[in-house]
Amino acid sequence: MLLAMAVTAAAGCVSKPVEQDRTEEMTLSEAGEETMPSEEESEVVSEEESKSEMASEVNGVYQVSFEHNYDESGEHAAIIVNDADGEVWRYETSVPEVAQIDAYAMLGETATSVYFLDKGVVKSFDITTGEVQWELTDYPMSTGASLVDEDGTLYVTGYFGSFYMVVSPAGEVLHHCPEAAEEDLYWPYQMEFVGDKVRIYCESNEDAIVLVNKEDYTYTVE
Repeated sequence: MLLAMAVTAAAGCVSKPVEQDRTEEMTLSEAGEETMPSEEESEVVSEEESKSEMASEVNGVYQVSFEHNYDESGEHAAIIVNDADGEVWRYETSVPEVAQIDAYAMLGETATSVYFLDKGVVKSFDITTGEVQWELTDYPMSTGASLVDEDGTLYVTGYFGSFYMVVSPAGEVLHHCPEAAEEDLYWPYQMEFVGDKVRIYCESNEDAIVLVNKEDYTYTVE
């Protein structure tokens, strides 16, 4: 059962204006107390942890692979893009020390771009050349969950830095909230589209599920 609460948006949220009436629902905002639970010392991942790799095909032309592993030297990641003739380009990251939160994550792909989280910075690479199209250095983000819609718009959540952010294919930040309005919403780990809403699963005290309206960013909590 959805629980709608009448709270207006706080000034901390940065959104692209929407020409429609505001509903009497919550809006993800910066308001409120600290949203994250206190942290213990970071647990370093064992150097024996196995290497992980993801691969996806884009437009039947490019195959995008993401290699991610840890060893005694630190955390390693690489993006590799291939076509029918072999490797087109690759991007290899620096190697920071292994920490509690991953420094790198694949965020999604479109017909023209590869979205990547690089040590807190969301980046877009040209899928044909590997050149950086844009990067969001003013909006820090940590590993969480992400989605890309049919228009190439990126929806991303994070544990620290930003709770929820929406970015256009051109790199315009359409909506940004550093924190959720409720202190029991934290650790977002999965997202999915449900009609005109985005469903976010959070590892909160009661495993909260948040439904965010894609148009005006109001939300309800299940």
